[in-house]
Amino acid sequence: MPRPVIKAGKFIAALAVVVAASAAASAAARAVLGGGPSSTPATLPPADPAPITPAASAHTAGDARLLPLHEFEETLRRQTDFRALPTGDAVTGPDPYVVRALPAAAAVPGAPGAQRLVSILRGAALVVLLDADLHVTSRAATPRAPTGLAVADNGDIFVSSELTPVIARYRVTPAGLQPTGTLTLPAGAGVRALRDLVAGSGAGILYAADEIGGRLLTLRLSPKDPAPTLGLTATPAAIAVGHGPFRLARVANLLLVDCLLDHTVVAFRIGKDGAPAQELARVRHDGPLWSFDAVAPDDDHLLLLVGGVEDHPLDRTGGSFGYIDSFLTVYRLDTRAPAPPVRLSLTNLSALGVVTPKVVSARLDPDGSLHAAVTGYATSPLLLLTFPKDFHAQPGVVTQDLVPGTTSMVARADGTLV
Repeated sequence: MPRPVIKAGKFIAALAVVVAASAAASAAARAVLGGGPSSTPATLPPADPAPITPAASAHTAGDARLLPLHEFEETLRRQTDFRALPTGDAVTGPDPYVVRALPAAAAVPGAPGAQRLVSILRGAALVVLLDADLHVTSRAATPRAPTGLAVADNGDIFVSSELTPVIARYRVTPAGLQPTGTLTLPAGAGVRALRDLVAGSGAGILYAADEIGGRLLTLRLSPKDPAPTLGLTATPAAIAVGHGPFRLARVANLLLVDCLLDHTVVAFRIGKDGAPAQELARVRHDGPLWSFDAVAPDDDHLLLLVGGVEDHPLDRTGGSFGYIDSFLTVYRLDTRAPAPPVRLSLTNLSALGVVTPKVVSARLDPDGSLHAAVTGYATSPLLLLTFPKDFHAQPGVVTQDLVPGTTSMVARADGTLV
C-alpha cells in the first residue's frame, strides 16, 4: 500500500494560538511565583530554609511566599463577572471539526483543477473553503457550534448545529462561499439540535441525526425556494434509532447511524423514495463506538469497520479499570435482507499505539483488498492497515506520525489523506 501524504498546512495554525496562550499563562505564573518571564527556571529554596514569619492570612498555610499569588487570585475573582463569561465553544479556538471533499459539480470555471475541501470550525462558527494547499480561500458564518457537514452530489453544502435546529446551505461561486438559504425545523417536529447531516443520492434529500431525541430524520427540501429561504416539501419523517445518534454515513443505498450511548451502529436500506425503508442489522458492543466507515465489495455485502473500546464488560475487580483497550473491528453485513452481522477481524489498536479511535477511513483496491487508516483522539500515531482477503490473519501495519486530537479525515482522489 502506498504511503499517503499527510497534509496540514496553515489550516491547523490555530494550534499555535493555543500553544502561545499556554506559554503566556506559564510566564504569568512564573512571574507571580518569582521565576520571572524568562525561560530560566526559578531558583529553588535550600533544602532547609530559614524560618519565615507567615503573613496574617489563612490562605498561605504558613508560607508568606504564597501571599502574592493569593492576592492576585482574590483580585481576579473580585473583577470577574462569572455570569457574563463566554461559553467554552467561543473561547477554545477555531476547532476544525469536520472536513469533506467537494465533488466536481462544485468546481468553479477558471479555478485550479485540484480537488478542494470544505470544513467547519466548531469554535469560530464558520464554514471555510480550502485550496489544494489547505489555505482558507473563503469563509461564511454558520449556526453556533456547527457539527454536521454534508456535501450533496450537485455541490450544495449543508451545515447543522449541536445547539439549534437550524440547517444552513451554501454554494461555491467565483466569489467564494455563498449562503443560499437557512432552514429552522418547525417547533412541532420536537427537534432541538441536529448533531450530524448526510446528503441523499437524490436532489433535495437530507438525513439528520437528532441526538437528543434519539431519532433519524429524513428531510425533503423544496427545490423552488430561492435564497435566503430553504423550505421543506413535507413534514420531517422520524425513526427512533436509539440513544445518542451522533454520526451518519451513506454508502450506496445504505444509511448507517452510530448511536454512541447505545454502543450501536444501525444499518438501514434506503428505499426508492429516498427514505430509510428497512433495518438490516445492528452492530452492538459492550462499550462506546466512536467511529466507523464502510465500503461495498459487491452488490450484496457491506464491510463495516468500527473503532471503539474493547467489546467486553468493564472489570474493576483488580482495583483499576480492565478491558479498556481500543479496538478496530471489521464486520460483513448482508445488504439483501436482515441478518446478523458477521465479525471478520479484530485488531487491538492500543497495542499499536492508538487510543480512542475517533477516525476510521476505509478503501478497497480493485483486487478487493481492504485498507484502513485509523488514528486516535488521545494519541498521535496514524495506522495504515492492510487486511488479507480471507481475514484469517492480522492486518499488515504501517505507522506514521500525526498529531493527537484528530476528529476527521478525508481521502483525496490521488490517495492523499487530509
